[in-house]
Amino acid sequence: MAKRTSAIFTGASSGFGRAVSDRLTGDGYKLFGTSRTDPAMRQLSVTDPQSCDALVASIMDKPVKSMRP
Repeated sequence: MAKRTSAIFTGASSGFGRAVSDRLTGDGYKLFGTSRTDPAMRQLSVTDPQSCDALVASIMDKPVKSMRP
């Protein structure tokens, strides 16, 4: 089996996103699923750079310096 890695997957709480996240988890990926609406999942707004930076910082367990201007 190939070495698996981690993945951040948006929209993982329902529908197509849920199906893909279930598949990735089943294939051995360490999955960090996000949702805009499900309070049980990590919250993320992909249009908000601060939200993206906060998500990565929480996963990495350290501050993230944004690459955005």
